Amino acid sequence: MAIIKLNATQGLTGTLPAVSGANLTNIDAGKVLQVVQGKSTTATVTSSSSFVATNLSASITPSATSSKILILAQGCGDNDADARQCYVTFYRDSTNLIGGAENTFASIYGADRTIGSMAGNFLDSPSSTSSLTYKVYMKSAGGTTEFISQNAEAHIQLMEIAG
Repeated sequence: MAIIKLNATQGLTGTLPAVSGANLTNIDAGKVLQVVQGKSTTATVTSSSSFVATNLSASITPSATSSKILILAQGCGDNDADARQCYVTFYRDSTNLIGGAENTFASIYGADRTIGSMAGNFLDSPSSTSSLTYKVYMKSAGGTTEFISQNAEAHIQLMEIAG
């Protein structure tokens, strides 16, 4: 390797060494191992006060039980009357990842036919190497609400992160 000298009046001289990630060792945790994406343009309409599945989902098969899955989602929704709210959460297969009835990663709120945007994320530790399906679920806080309005597209991204 060449020696680099710094000359205050002339700047750097010599050859800079090549930098390569191939020489890094013991830095495995935190690497993104795979990314999958799902999208939907189909609206889910409900007046249910219980969570119902939307058409927004993606599946991933982790490569190790120590992996974590980072879920990122974005979309929009609207409602049929003033002061209505739509709650949105993530499920892994049949498990609500956010928890209880009012624990959601997003809520869309607005006046009559107002479109609200939604974005959320969650880091899951599934401890599995089986195929897993992650899906966005929604419920109404009163009246009829709609997730993914017409002329809109929603996305969900899943990233496997090495544990």
